[in-house]
Amino acid sequence: MEDLFGSTLIQRDGTLRDGSHRQRFHSTTRAWISIIDTIASWGERARQRRALASLPDHMLKDIGISRVDAWREAEKPFWQA
Repeated sequence: MEDLFGSTLIQRDGTLRDGSHRQRFHSTTRAWISIIDTIASWGERARQRRALASLPDHMLKDIGISRVDAWREAEKPFWQA
């Protein structure tokens, strides 16, 4: 949850960071937040893999990745880390 809501006041345990409000979210709400966070992570992973695959060879060389390694990473399904 911290990744998706890093700029808000929500912590991983479902509480608010603001000390004056220590409310907890209902378990169903936490589950939905977790699902949304997972989907957002998948989308970000897919975007990064597309960006890696589109880099020119000289940039891949700068970061120490071969074209074959970039293709292998880009071929992975979005849900696979």
